[in-house]
Amino acid sequence: MTRVRLINAARIIAITVGLTGSSFATQHLTGPDQGPPVTHQQIRQEQVTPGSENPIDLKVQVRYSTLPLSFEANQGQTDWQAQFLSRGKGYTLFLTPTEAVLALRSGAQARDNEPGAISTVLRMRLVAANPHATVTGLDALPGKAHYFIGNDPQKWRTNIPTYAAVRYQTVYPGVDLVYYGTQRQLEYDFIVAPGADPRVIRLTFEGADSLDVDAEGDLVLRTTGGELRLHKPLVYQETDGLQQQIPGTYRLTDTRQVGFQLAAYDRSRPLVIDPVLTYATYLGGNDLDSGYAIAVDAAGNAYVTGSTWSSDFPTANALQPAKSSGPDAFIAKVDTTGTALLYSTYFGGASDDWGNGIAVDEAGNAYVTGETWSSDFPRANALRPVPGGIPNAFVAKLDPAGRALLYSTYLGGNSDDGANGIAVDRAGNAYVTGYTSSSDFPTVNALQPTHGEGFSDAFVAKLDPAGSALIYATYLGGSSYDVAYGIAVDHAGNAYLTGLTGSTDFPTVNPLPPARVGLGDAFVAKLDPAGSTLIYATSLGGSSYDGAYGIAVDRAGNAYVTGYTSSADFPTANAFQAVIGKATLYQSRDGGQSWSESGLSNLGVAALAIDRMNSSTLYVGTQGSGVFKSTDGGVSWTAVNTGLIDLSISDLAIDPRTPSTLYAGTSESGVFKSTDGGEVWSAIGPQVPGPIVRSVAVEPAVPTTLYAAVRFWVMKSLDGGATWASGGPDVDSVNDLEIDPVITSTIYASVTRSTPSGGGLYKSADGGTTWSLITRSVLGPTGRRYDVDTVAIDSSNTSTLYIVALAGGIFKTADGGLNWAPMNNGLTDPDVSTLAIDTTDPSILYAGTGIGGVFKTTDSAGSWTAVNNGLVNPRVTALAVDPTDPSRLYAGTFGRTSDAFLAKLDASGSALVYSTYLGGEYYDEGRGVVVDSQGNAYVTGITRSFSFPTANALQPTPPGGASDAFIAKFDPAGAALKYSTYLGGSDDDFGYGIALDSQGDAYVTGMTRSFDFPTATALQPANAGSDDAFVAKLTEPDPTPRP
Repeated sequence: MTRVRLINAARIIAITVGLTGSSFATQHLTGPDQGPPVTHQQIRQEQVTPGSENPIDLKVQVRYSTLPLSFEANQGQTDWQAQFLSRGKGYTLFLTPTEAVLALRSGAQARDNEPGAISTVLRMRLVAANPHATVTGLDALPGKAHYFIGNDPQKWRTNIPTYAAVRYQTVYPGVDLVYYGTQRQLEYDFIVAPGADPRVIRLTFEGADSLDVDAEGDLVLRTTGGELRLHKPLVYQETDGLQQQIPGTYRLTDTRQVGFQLAAYDRSRPLVIDPVLTYATYLGGNDLDSGYAIAVDAAGNAYVTGSTWSSDFPTANALQPAKSSGPDAFIAKVDTTGTALLYSTYFGGASDDWGNGIAVDEAGNAYVTGETWSSDFPRANALRPVPGGIPNAFVAKLDPAGRALLYSTYLGGNSDDGANGIAVDRAGNAYVTGYTSSSDFPTVNALQPTHGEGFSDAFVAKLDPAGSALIYATYLGGSSYDVAYGIAVDHAGNAYLTGLTGSTDFPTVNPLPPARVGLGDAFVAKLDPAGSTLIYATSLGGSSYDGAYGIAVDRAGNAYVTGYTSSADFPTANAFQAVIGKATLYQSRDGGQSWSESGLSNLGVAALAIDRMNSSTLYVGTQGSGVFKSTDGGVSWTAVNTGLIDLSISDLAIDPRTPSTLYAGTSESGVFKSTDGGEVWSAIGPQVPGPIVRSVAVEPAVPTTLYAAVRFWVMKSLDGGATWASGGPDVDSVNDLEIDPVITSTIYASVTRSTPSGGGLYKSADGGTTWSLITRSVLGPTGRRYDVDTVAIDSSNTSTLYIVALAGGIFKTADGGLNWAPMNNGLTDPDVSTLAIDTTDPSILYAGTGIGGVFKTTDSAGSWTAVNNGLVNPRVTALAVDPTDPSRLYAGTFGRTSDAFLAKLDASGSALVYSTYLGGEYYDEGRGVVVDSQGNAYVTGITRSFSFPTANALQPTPPGGASDAFIAKFDPAGAALKYSTYLGGSDDDFGYGIALDSQGDAYVTGMTRSFDFPTATALQPANAGSDDAFVAKLTEPDPTPRP
């Protein structure tokens, strides 16, 4: 497979080639059922998890995927001519200065990974290439290689570094070569610099008996040991996130040389020739579709349910071939290869219907539950043929062919009811859970026969195999809101359910300590087979918001629960991740070249202030948690909020002459003042309606003079905040205020206006009495003036100003605002939130960005470079430079978070075997969990974090959307990730349901808005609408021993 990309200013082309084998028994490079290649950005080192001696080989296909290669530097473990080597299943790759040598094995040799058992040697040589190209490893990996051969320690080789890729610099004039790939897929990029010609790239393949381009456009290499393929190039350019395909093919010469033939393309924009994945599929039509739940039968067929608004949702052997009205539920059965629908059907009536849960029995009958608003919902042998209210839950059972309704019934009372989860036992009894607001929900043999009088109660119901009778049905809840989302059943018929509760009187039996104290907690409950006794019921959470969505049970009766938590004190035990979120304040001591955590976490930092007389004293203003103070340079912190009735801080300002006096702007309550270093605060106004303060500035010459950006105005106080007067400009929002440090009567205000002409930067030369707009020439692409968010002043030459234009990046003036120029060279994230200038060298500036971290310039914004080493959270919201040591700076980030969690409760429900957070710096939640026979737990859900923990990942970094699905596998102790990966494309993706087959393969469903969601051997390779369901299967083959 091949990829070419052209990067704007640099005009760099990258040509990526992936080799795929097809005849080397079961261990060839890649076969028809093997995984797709990963891109260079998806490379992740395979790691040995604690307690395991072998690396994990993770494959995704909706079916499958693969792990990356690990390239070893040659330190004497192989022939001296090889500078790097890498071992994959069925081959070893040796990289010499002028060629790549593939030693291929076949049959049992490949399976046993015998280094000396070579079937075929294939040499790829670069024709007329530079024999002295510099060869270096890229992306150093944490793993090391060790060789203990023989009993002579002098011949042993240990701690050999490994890399995710290898780069050859200048193999042709202006052309670099990078190797990378997977255990089953070798890939390499040609990186073509500005002015270079990709036509100079020519390859020969020694060891290939013949070279041909087949009807599919693949380059076919036939050897004595089998056949290899270089897939047809898929060439495209991206414009505003949309792909435009460019024709590209292989070119064969009469001398059996191979090159690339590309059609004309726009050399000012990126050009991409990308690999084609081998399996993962969309499932949807021309409108909104989502998969909410998935189950797997003994043969490996996947059953999916969800909702569809699409009139052309793919159907096959359909019970209901056409959509009724509004959204319908759907039920689909996907074959074991993931390439065909055994059946797929709409399921609904004239109103809205949602499939929320699915289960399958040993015979292949599918059990579906959800919520319906339709009075004509399809029914058969119904326990309740008429809805008691709207909406009602429903329960349905389909035969293995999906052509017959064995039963379908409403389930509910006279108000709102909905079902979220379903399980089935070996006898065919169905267990359903959800919520009910009905006072007459049908109860039978109930442990709680009446509604708890809150907004909603959870319910659990057990239906007999014919669906004709309720074996039991019961409320479960207290006096507030209670909702159940997940249910599981063990071999004895005990039912386990989980959800969330806001009821302080939720019924508990043998609960986990402590008692419920949060704003909303998860709950876990276990009912006996008769449904009349709670074996245990417990809340699970901390002091903030918590909830659970998924539950599973193992053979020993241990329950596994996943969901979300916003609580920093969520109960943990033997945790993989013991604290919520990530650090939110970072410190650099080398001018941004490296960063380290600086003591605060799980906060949204809005403002930073440093005491100019004692730079070890710092203040941090947060969004919702008030002010924190450090007197030791950020090592330790104390909350200083006495008297601060509004804890949402927007800005902080320190009196430059009396630094114990400081001011805090708040989001709703005006300005607060402290005269004792933040120990006590008092409100000082201004007394205006809705005093939203976005910025506070203290005049350095006369620090009793204050300015505050309050909603639409700039307010001024001449007496330290005792009294205030309002002034212009007349705008929608004043965002930032800065005072000229030399001529202190000059003030700048950055503003937003909703008028067609736009906002900008205003200047007052008379202490805020009159104002004039000085950014009339700073225009956006439509001719409207940019709104301005932030302003910074060069203290050594105050006619030099920098502004941040909303959606326009950074602009600069060197003449006090007469002329402006954009200064965004190298600034790959134009969403700049904050600027800071070096206090001794004003040519050095730092820009904090929304998702790109920190950028630095050393030439007065002429060019920018990202400086994010160690900066885990790239959502930078505040920057401050130490006034006495400008090599030290601080970055505040937005880190308020909810994390996913995974908790394992013992069979009694009274103790946590383990409980762990799972998440990064932003929002994460677990939606589904399953457990295998070994006690490994698999979780899927949604992450919006750049730093979500990954291991042995298909996609180790976020693919590009605001949210992605994730899939994580924990070892039985819950202490280590066997694998964890993002799953998504460049738009939003959500993981909702997960299932497991007998081989330990994980099946995931959810929803994707991405048109580049990873697909491979897909029954539906493209997104047919704005939102499509997806189905994916992750396979973890037997580990291969490392050399």
